[in-house]
Amino acid sequence: MDFNTNYTPEQQAFRIAISGWLDEHAPKNLRFPPDGSPLNAETQAIVKEFRLKLGEKGWLAPSWPREIGGGGLSASFDVVLMEEMRRCDMPSMGDNTRWVPAMMVWGKDDAFAPVELGYELDEVLPNVKFEYADDAGHQVQTDQPELVARMASDFFLA
Repeated sequence: MDFNTNYTPEQQAFRIAISGWLDEHAPKNLRFPPDGSPLNAETQAIVKEFRLKLGEKGWLAPSWPREIGGGGLSASFDVVLMEEMRRCDMPSMGDNTRWVPAMMVWGKDDAFAPVELGYELDEVLPNVKFEYADDAGHQVQTDQPELVARMASDFFLA
């Protein structure tokens, strides 16, 4: 069985573009606490600045539609982006409990993960800012795209 991934010429060109952009913009020589404790304020500021640049390119949410701040990428291009991002010496984008402040927007009408779970997590995840959206289910970004875009913008620019 062949487990090798074959990339299209378009995906390879995208990889080259991402790699060049990351080489130019990704912070170098960051120091991360070995015990996983929060980053110091200076490092948090550097990481935040870099993530703002990623957001300008739509690469914080690469598969989300462009009209709500995403990159509009297909899953196959999203994979290429994530592969290249792993080369960077950066905290994981999904590591919201230790590294840098994060935000989670929870739909109050979420049948899959009830809002009560969000309230519980809000109590135990101090580095995560929880926001709650009325008239939204599990796909908050689809149910309330303008609200989520405003919340994300307010959070990242704070």
